[in-house]
Amino acid sequence: MSVRRLNRALLVTAVFSAAGQSVVAQSPTANRLDQKPPSVSNSTASPIAQEGVGTGPTAGIPNNRPINPNSPSQTNANRNARPVSQPAPRPPQGSRFSSLSDVPYMIGDTTGGGGAALQLGGFPTANSVGNGNPTGGEKAGKPSLLIQHPSFGSSRLNIAENNSPVVSDRVYMNYRHFHNASEIDIFSYSPLGGLKSLDINTWTLGIERKLTDTSSVDIRLPILSQLASNLNITQTTGPVTSFPLHDTDVTVGNLGLIFKMALLQSDELYMSAGTALNLPTAPNVSVRTNINDDQFQNYNPANGLPQGGPFPFRLSMNTRYMNDTVNLTPFLGAIIRPTTSIYGMSFLQLDVPLNSSRVDASGTSFANNQLSSAFNLQGRIDQQVLFRTNLAAGKWLWQNDRNRLINSMGIQGEMHYTTSLNDADVIGPIPAAPNLGVGSALGFGNTANRIDLLDSVIGFQTVLQRTLITNSFIVPIRSGSDRIYDFEYSLSVIRRF
Repeated sequence: MSVRRLNRALLVTAVFSAAGQSVVAQSPTANRLDQKPPSVSNSTASPIAQEGVGTGPTAGIPNNRPINPNSPSQTNANRNARPVSQPAPRPPQGSRFSSLSDVPYMIGDTTGGGGAALQLGGFPTANSVGNGNPTGGEKAGKPSLLIQHPSFGSSRLNIAENNSPVVSDRVYMNYRHFHNASEIDIFSYSPLGGLKSLDINTWTLGIERKLTDTSSVDIRLPILSQLASNLNITQTTGPVTSFPLHDTDVTVGNLGLIFKMALLQSDELYMSAGTALNLPTAPNVSVRTNINDDQFQNYNPANGLPQGGPFPFRLSMNTRYMNDTVNLTPFLGAIIRPTTSIYGMSFLQLDVPLNSSRVDASGTSFANNQLSSAFNLQGRIDQQVLFRTNLAAGKWLWQNDRNRLINSMGIQGEMHYTTSLNDADVIGPIPAAPNLGVGSALGFGNTANRIDLLDSVIGFQTVLQRTLITNSFIVPIRSGSDRIYDFEYSLSVIRRF
């Protein structure tokens, strides 16, 4: 080998040797594939806590000596070392809602505060017939025609229905069945007439959304199955009759908007206030009557006996009720819960009509081919101002963990009182056919004048995760004109989010 080649080899060897020493000097641990990287020590630990780590040229390379817990150095290290911070344990999952938001919603009785009806007054009683004054004297209490349509007065918003003083985010559906809630009577004292009490079924769809943490807006739209809004009463010679005793229809009710704001919040007490608008989105009601009978027979409503002989009679009458009224309903609500399983709830509300609704009535009648009556009325009627008191008390019979399918089961009782604060506005009487020996008169409104409704409620709740299902039964306590249905069944499903 030549001297030149030998010098070149020695130079290359020296360069690689120097490079290797430089790499070892920069890294305290050898860059070996079979060696795991050392664990990172706590930057806050004191130097004493580095016991067991070598010093000198091999500093930073952990040795494999076992640690003696009884050694003085280890004892001092444990005593003086700062504790390493650990992540806090996750708290158990609690309620997703405020402390009182798990109280169920008030069921309500949804009485529209009605009582208004379209009616044609009765005939004279048997004692007054033949006294030389066929149109005067005492009148029978039973009308010739009576139509208690739900839209006349039973479409007003009840704040207590499916509601809570607590503001929340929810969607809900409510079904209600009112048994024998709408009466229609067309000459029921005569053989051709009839009397029927129809049921009312309502499906209310609603959503409540928070505007802030302490306020919300609730929008609800009822869908109604009830007496049809367009009624036709016809009678011709034969006799051929068409009386709408069973005519029902499905229609949209009045739209409700409820604005609610919290006033006081604590673990045991919650108070809120707000106002609501009842907007007239339900259809108008039209009743058309056409009688063209050559053998028309009068009957005495007091005993159902014929009165006089048959005669030619024609009657054409059109009446229409315009659903124009907007109602403003301010309210106060409160919840109190003395224990985790017992609660009480209340709503006080005032229902004030802001404007009147128009009523049109026109007609003519001919007896024995002679004009006996003609009228044309265009008037407006004001709904009565209502005050409602709603009280509820309930108890959770069983409560479970929220993570299970069925979380809670409870029972709730309620009392609802509705009263009128002013006299009824009645349109009429309008004279009709005075020369028939008929003291009849057409009128519209609440002829009973007063409204005093008292209803009792019992309900049963089941909570499935965030869904509240309530079955309830409502029974009126009073009788007569203050008992506007026989009983009510309600099913509500509320989903909070």
